[in-house]
Order: sequence, then structure tokens, then C-alpha cells
Amino acid sequence: MKFQKLTILISLLLLSINIFAQSDYYSGTDGLNGTALKAILHSKVRSHIRFPYTSSSTDVWDILKQTDRDPNNSANVLLLYTNYSVNAAQEYNNNTGWNREHVWANSHGFPNSGDTAYTDVHHLRPSDINTNATRGNKDFDYGGTSVATLDNHYDSDSWEPRDDIKGDIARMMLYMTVRYEDSNTYDLELVDYTPSSGSNFGKKSTLLEWNRIDPVSAFERNRNRVIYKFQKNYNPFVDHPEFADRVYNSDKLIVESAEQVGNSLVLSFSKELNSSDAERASNYQIDILGNPTSVITNFGGDTKKVSLSFSESFIDTFYNVRVSNLTSLTGESIIPNSIALFVANETTQIDTTSPTVPTNLVATRKDDSIELTWDLNTEMDLSHYSIYKGAIQNFTPSQYTLLATSTTNSFNDETIVDYRVYYKISAVDISGNESGYSNEASILVSVKDKKSIPTKFSLNQNYPNPFNPSTTIKYSIPSVQTSGLVTLKVYNILGMEIATLVNKVQSAGNYSVVFDASKLGTGIYFYSLNYGKFSQTKKMTVLK
Repeated sequence: MKFQKLTILISLLLLSINIFAQSDYYSGTDGLNGTALKAILHSKVRSHIRFPYTSSSTDVWDILKQTDRDPNNSANVLLLYTNYSVNAAQEYNNNTGWNREHVWANSHGFPNSGDTAYTDVHHLRPSDINTNATRGNKDFDYGGTSVATLDNHYDSDSWEPRDDIKGDIARMMLYMTVRYEDSNTYDLELVDYTPSSGSNFGKKSTLLEWNRIDPVSAFERNRNRVIYKFQKNYNPFVDHPEFADRVYNSDKLIVESAEQVGNSLVLSFSKELNSSDAERASNYQIDILGNPTSVITNFGGDTKKVSLSFSESFIDTFYNVRVSNLTSLTGESIIPNSIALFVANETTQIDTTSPTVPTNLVATRKDDSIELTWDLNTEMDLSHYSIYKGAIQNFTPSQYTLLATSTTNSFNDETIVDYRVYYKISAVDISGNESGYSNEASILVSVKDKKSIPTKFSLNQNYPNPFNPSTTIKYSIPSVQTSGLVTLKVYNILGMEIATLVNKVQSAGNYSVVFDASKLGTGIYFYSLNYGKFSQTKKMTVLK
């Protein structure tokens, strides 16, 4: 479960990215439940900016590379069901890269790529291609056959994802029901049975339970804010997971809100409480802070409210709250793990901090292009790098050309000219803040340059070997072949693929790839080069 004590470092970093006052975006929702709450949420999220599914301009692929970026490797994205970290640049790539999963299957109400819901990033996630195919358009529910060792299960009509994303799935599905609530175009609804059909999807009671047992994570909350930068709408159930039960279980005893009042946390409930149960501190669980040290019922004379105090002070971050084992004055039990979220010391903050300046920009001639590489930035809210090109040394903004943008720390300039060229790059975050220029890299190139073309295929033994944590793999492609797809993959001793180092079209030439095995254990591994009919495999050893 993700309902553990969050690290203060992650939470504070999340706050530094961007916090928006919820009182602004969600104004008017206080005191509303059921269809009235669903209607006002629809009015707030319905007019989002639509991006194309696939395009040479900014499309869904580009946005997902930012929303689902691996916090530990900004060149990778995290895949939804498997949690694999894969190269973000390998989008689909002839069925060898990663795919885009419609969490609300598009066959349930919006089968065409031109449909607005088809491209809504709030329910689109990077996914492993094979796992995505196994899930298909199945409903969500418990049980079934295990999918290898990935902690996912399925049967003929339903899919159960791994525990760490059950809440993420639920909140995406709940978003779809309030965003697409117009009977003239879409009317997506959750139902409490499987299999479902048409514009319905199941299983409502299971998804509501998943929303409670797997609270909002820092990754999920950050993702919601990155999407807002593009689409200009939020998923309300990420900012307020309590909205789920307020919409669909408004007749039951639930938590309706959580808010900071001075140094205390005040919870509001849907019904009057039995004070003997409400005063039991063990019935409340708040991440980071744990259980309260004291509970005051009938707060402010309201028998639907309790005030919680803690031995620790609030920090400027968000908190998940879960409540169980309470009863109403009429003896009704609260829904187990009733959930709410609040932001401590919340203020409207606009991020004005620029990313750090990229470093170690290097330009080298590679085949028929100039390869630029640089060190990765570490900001979680990084959007992209801007790549500038000039014809004079130490060029100024008025003398440069914005050549391209890149979400990774490399770029190939395929425009070869007969003079020296100069490059600089900057880093841009999701708030639009841009760093200063990197160091300047230059290279003298010519269309008349002759390359050293190898005469035969070869896959060299990696060096060093054994190694820890990285090694270099070199290979050659001769001129007897035209440009073609080259793959270089790493496998464990069981034959399971664990890394794709190269998966792109390459022309004749000599190549070198660095393999980082810092996340692997000691053992024997294999790397395999494939190009047309050529295939070769060699063994290497990680020794830690």
C-alpha cells in the first residue's frame, strides 16, 4: 500500500513544483453531494484543451513523457501495470517500445481517435505492450489468473492491477464519469457489475474501495499538475479523493472534508457521530503524522465534526487521512477507510524558480549528423531542453535559432553545413521557467567529410568485463547494407529482457553504447545485437 509515512523530502519537493489554492478551483463544492456535486465538478473540468493523439506537433506521446517521467531517470517513463522504467524515446517503435493505455477502454464510448475522450491524458498512461494487450478492454475487479510475476490478475471479463496503483486506476475512472457527463456527446457511467458494455464500465463498488485503500501519492499528485499545464483541467478525485464517496455514497456515513484549523486538523462527517467511537485516536490514520494524540468531538458545537491534534507540527505538504470504526448516533458504521486529503498551510504559489543550467554539453560527428549530449537535470518538474544553434561564437539571443526541443539528454542535428557551428541548450520546467544557457559546444563539419566505414558486422566484447556498475559495448555495421533497424538488448540468464539499449534505424558506421547495471544484482547477463539477418549474442558479468 502507498499509505505509509511519506518522506518529507518528496513532499516538500512536490510543493516546490507548484501548489494551487484548491479554494479557487473547487469553489462552490462545499456542502454539495450526490448528483449536485457531480454536476459542479463536470462544469469545472469539461472545457479542457485537446491535444492530438499522434502528431508532429505536441501530442499525447509528448505529454506522457512528462506526466509519467521516472523520478529516478528523467530519460525514462514508468509503465502503469508493470512499473517498468523504459526509455521514453521508444514510443511504440514497431511493437518493441511502450504503448498508450486507455484506462477507460476506448471501446466503451469513444472508439475514434478524433473523440475528445480518446486523447484525454487524465486516463492515458504508458504501458507495456504485451500487458496492455492482455488487459484489453476488461472491467476492473478482484481476482483471476496472475500475470507472470507482475502482481496483476485477470479473468474472462475483469482485470485487477497491482496494489500500488489501484487508487490511481479508480481516480482516473471516476474522473471520466464527471468529465464526460453530456448525454449529447458522451455519458460515461460506472456500473456495479461485470462484464459491462457500451459507455458503461465496472465495477463501481470495487473502484470506490480502491480509492480508499490506496491513497494519493506524490507521483500521482504531480502528474495531475503536469496535465493541468497542458489541458488546463485537473482530476478532482486526486486533489479530493473524498469526492468519490460524496458523489456515489452520499447516503452513508463518510468523511466529507479535512481542513487545517490553526495547529489542528478538523474532519467533517456526513452524519452525527457517536462520541465514544469518535474519540478513539486509533480510528484515525494520517500519513506522516500517524494517529492523533488527542481527539475533540462536537467541535464548535457541531456533532458532525472532530478536531485532531498531533505531537508533530504540520509541514507545507499534502496529507492523506483515513478513518474507520466510527458509528453515527443511529448506529450506522462508517465505510471502512473513508478517505480525505488536505494541504497544510495552503497558499497560492506560483513557481518562479528556474531549473539549473544544463552542464557538459558536447557536440560530436556521428554518421550523417551531429550528436549533442549533456548531463541530465534532476528537477522533478522538468519539461524539456531547448536546443539553440548559431553560426558565431558566444552568440546572443538575437543571433540564435531555436533548433528543437528534447525531453532526453541527447539530440541529433542532421543539418550538415560547410562551416563551424555552435550550440547551447537551456532547461525549461512545467511552469515555463527557463534556465540560463549551458556551456557552448562547437564543431567544424563538412559535407565532404569522409567517415571510416567498417567492412563487416561485429559485436565486440564489452569492456570492462566483469564490471560494476557500467560497461561499454561497441558494434559495427558495414556499408554493404542500407540503413535499417538496429536493436541491442540485454537479457538475464533466464532469457528475460531487462533493457533495450538501442532500438532505431542506423546507417553504416561504428557505434558505442554505455550500459548502466547499477540496479542489477551480481550475475551473468547476455547482450544481443540484431540487424536484418545479422544476429550475435555475447555474455557479460556484473560483479558487485
